[in-house]
Amino acid sequence: MIVVLTTPRSGSTFICNRITKECGYKYVGEAFNFEYKKSTSDILNMVNSYRAENNVLLKIFPNNINTIVLNGCIKQADKVYVHNRKDFDAQCKSFYVSMTTKTWHATDLEERQIKYDPELYKIYQEYLMRSYMEIKRLMDQLNVVEVSYLEDFKDEGRKYQQPVVWDVEPPTVDFNVEKLFNG
Repeated sequence: MIVVLTTPRSGSTFICNRITKECGYKYVGEAFNFEYKKSTSDILNMVNSYRAENNVLLKIFPNNINTIVLNGCIKQADKVYVHNRKDFDAQCKSFYVSMTTKTWHATDLEERQIKYDPELYKIYQEYLMRSYMEIKRLMDQLNVVEVSYLEDFKDEGRKYQQPVVWDVEPPTVDFNVEKLFNG
């Protein structure tokens, strides 16, 4: 079993598809995403199923980790990858746009007009910061094989470039993801 610990809007679907193709594993996506409203027994059954299959790849966000997922999948994985995005400001913008438009994988490339809400933007920004801090905390406890960044794949991981026009450009924040993970 391979686990990819990651955050939203980091290019994680791209990297999971790439690893799956290279290793011949079955990608089961965000199996523990709480939006799917699974009971504890459902999660336990899923964990046992994935461990038995052995050739699955799971993408896990920090807010989807509970004791069952941690002990049953992450700590039992053959490999744990951490996938990040160096450009934190671009990630925050992309996350905000996806959350406010409910569009995660846009296929149309029509320009979107985005209204900047400072309070909501700050909530999403802080969520991503906390997520990175949690991944780093977990990484320090695990035998992580590889840390990757979207930017390391040049244009391979760019599914689309959604044209966005902000009514007010969001401010940048001093949060260095690469420094957090590379010391």
